[in-house]
Amino acid sequence: VPRVLNRIYDKVQTSTQTRFKRLLLNIAVNRKLAEVKQGIIRNNSVWDKLVFSKFQQVTGGKLKLILTGAAPISPSILMFFKGVFGCHVVEAYGQTECT
Repeated sequence: VPRVLNRIYDKVQTSTQTRFKRLLLNIAVNRKLAEVKQGIIRNNSVWDKLVFSKFQQVTGGKLKLILTGAAPISPSILMFFKGVFGCHVVEAYGQTECT
């Protein structure tokens, strides 16, 4: 459900309390998003080890796919999850979303 993903996104954004951590998170997210735009989705980069491992361990550390549906979700949040969690994010549509 997109609402859950939005809450996780907000939690990741607000989890950085110091200016240095916020800067490091922003750099890491930008680098990972650059990889995602090139079609590279992985969770074994330096940024994953330094910054994103804490977030990945919350989901068990072996997340391969995130499936969302029932409501539209922002494309920027989809890209964010692909980068931070290093997995594919699929937005599913049912009959009600297609009409």
